[in-house]
Amino acid sequence: MVLFQELKRSLSEALVQFLWDQWVSIGLAGGARACSVPFVVDPEALLLATSRFAKDDPRLFGEALDWLVVNGKLLSAQRLKSMYLRYTFGEIRVLAAMDQYLKENASGSGAKLLGFASALESHASLDEWFGDSTFTSRGHSRRPAPFEGEAFLFRMRSFFGINARAEVFSWLLLEGRPGHPALIGRETEWGAKTVQVVLNEMAESGLVFLAEGEREKNFRVDVEAWKVFFANGPRPRWWSQAPFYEACFKLTQMLEELDAVEESSDSAKAIKIRSSASGLIAQFVLAKQAGRFEEVLHRRGAELVDEVRNETLRLISDLSSREALLTPGYRIG
Repeated sequence: MVLFQELKRSLSEALVQFLWDQWVSIGLAGGARACSVPFVVDPEALLLATSRFAKDDPRLFGEALDWLVVNGKLLSAQRLKSMYLRYTFGEIRVLAAMDQYLKENASGSGAKLLGFASALESHASLDEWFGDSTFTSRGHSRRPAPFEGEAFLFRMRSFFGINARAEVFSWLLLEGRPGHPALIGRETEWGAKTVQVVLNEMAESGLVFLAEGEREKNFRVDVEAWKVFFANGPRPRWWSQAPFYEACFKLTQMLEELDAVEESSDSAKAIKIRSSASGLIAQFVLAKQAGRFEEVLHRRGAELVDEVRNETLRLISDLSSREALLTPGYRIG
């Protein structure tokens, strides 16, 4: 039987490697990737997830800071703040410490990227993570390669600017299906009203179209007309990542609670699980992983506890293989 403490450690290690590979795919100086990244990286979600899951990995933490010094100006401070306020997986003390460093070492908009963090948490320093040894950025990170699929969003930001248009157009193009503003806003982490305005303006160009025969206003693009964006490879895949990280954070919290009652009865563990299960499952559904952890709602006692162990092990495996993370209804379809 795998102990909950061991599960939490294994999940943490898998998440750190998952983050490493994404950072490397967008220019971090971290060597070869352990596995490919089969989706477009969301840099704001990646940064928040790193502040939570990689805070005890000084090497990744430091390299991410190095990347931000070089490339922080490519991120959206507005989107980063709204994502932090919407979810709970960002670690404010880590973000505030990063902000202090960026203010002193980055330039332009990159120096202001995490200003909201210091406003919320004024007492944070990198000393908490690096001790007395002063952290120094090596400056080895590169700008994201524009033709790499994982860096597609950066290419669109260079084209449209660092604003909602880049994410909205990316979603329309990569999903290849019509979408209404509320759905696209949820998938891109921009407000529905902002997305509505952007879509209306883009439709005036004649390059974004209203889908016919729908009661709601659904917008689409002609994917074939934009094939030039995929001249160097297959069409990248869009994945809404923030809900996934939120689910992983809720799972780590649940595993911590279960570890604290490891010697207790299965009934006591079941109470901990059921108090967390609904929120956990809801975030996995938003991450297009309907079915993950769903079986826990149909089990009781020892079977429920075992199902949590099995599902956590399955998630750890999927973090390594990656493709299973992008399979809608992975257990039921």
